[in-house]
Amino acid sequence: MSQINNSKKVAIIGGGISGISAAMELIDKDINIDIYEARNSIGGRVAGIKDKLTGDEIDNGKHLMVGAYSNFFDLLQKLGTFKHLYFQKYFNVNFISESGEFNFSNGRFGKLSQLISLMNFPGISLRDKRNSIKFINQVNRGLDATPSESAKDILNNFQISNKISEILWEPLILATMNTTPREASGKIFLNILKLAFFHSNYSGRLVFSNLQLNKLLIPFLTIFPNEHRRIFLQKSIESVNKIDDDNFIIKIKNGEEYNYNAVIFTLTPFALKKIKTNFQMPDFESFESSPIVSLYLWSEEDFLKNDFYALIGAKFQWIFKETYNSLRYALTHSAADEFAMLSKSEIIELAYQDLEKLFSKFNRNLIYQAQLIIEKKAAIKLTPQTESLRPPQKISKGIYLAGDWTSTGLPATMESAALSGKHAAGNLITDLSL
Repeated sequence: MSQINNSKKVAIIGGGISGISAAMELIDKDINIDIYEARNSIGGRVAGIKDKLTGDEIDNGKHLMVGAYSNFFDLLQKLGTFKHLYFQKYFNVNFISESGEFNFSNGRFGKLSQLISLMNFPGISLRDKRNSIKFINQVNRGLDATPSESAKDILNNFQISNKISEILWEPLILATMNTTPREASGKIFLNILKLAFFHSNYSGRLVFSNLQLNKLLIPFLTIFPNEHRRIFLQKSIESVNKIDDDNFIIKIKNGEEYNYNAVIFTLTPFALKKIKTNFQMPDFESFESSPIVSLYLWSEEDFLKNDFYALIGAKFQWIFKETYNSLRYALTHSAADEFAMLSKSEIIELAYQDLEKLFSKFNRNLIYQAQLIIEKKAAIKLTPQTESLRPPQKISKGIYLAGDWTSTGLPATMESAALSGKHAAGNLITDLSL
């Protein structure tokens, strides 16, 4: 393919994962690229926060990754930080409830291990186990959903009871889609199972970072810039106006104006609707946000036997042990609308009650620091209605969208963000190639 004429100028609005992904796809092209980021750092939702008491730097929430994140991992390979990831040997999750602990695993026998795990689930009827096995088998054979079906509808079709749904399927749906099974898109739910958890031992295993996640992206600040590629931090966009198919004017909120031949928007729909344009954009008002609450607790003693658990029958859904500099725990609650009106002390009290109920070694008197992070617009709600509204990465020649909320067939995750950036850049390369 011939190179793009170096007189071409492209603007990428947003320095999150999708913006970085798009930029890295364009990095070897003979083209001028400017990235505009409203914050004082790159990464978007993947941001670092420094705890004042302990001096520890923490992520602004725990982000689950799985082996199927091929596009995000490809991005980290380009940035030289893939080496800092730790992969499970196979998908393996410990669940804990008041009645005890149990495990769900692919194991070294793959799908056979899944069936064994299901059959060993405590307190679940044989009928429930058989229905779940039937469901898993149908997923492996290519089960599909209608556009209007929710994840709950699909589970009901297989007579999956509320009990086993609460134990197994609900934690998975909440963790990956940040939406309840009753609201979650059935198509996306099935795609998650097909592409990740039931595809292969490699794709389903969980992946963890040995560094704070934002540090995985920091090398971009030195790899990307040169005389033809610039990154502008703390630059908010006021408007983008189209002159013709090859010319756009971007106005910064400080009054500065710049000309470009193409624009890639990589913001959330909630941020995009604040930018004025003289061309048609998707209906951002139709997208609803879903909050995520993360709570970090620093403890004097370790009260977890394993590194992480899915919490059943609790307010918080997951707990992870972190030992970078000091011993701390990260608890997460997705689709956390019920926490919206609670104070910090009330949320911490709910966490303490969860931990006292589930872990006999937990002692609230040994917690010496707590950091609460509430992201009110963490992700879009991926309902069947929303899934039909997700826009493609190309709006028209010269206008492109990227972000985990665009049409990728995936939940709103880091993988979806990285994939959308690739698609946006690919469309731009095709449109601007000589």
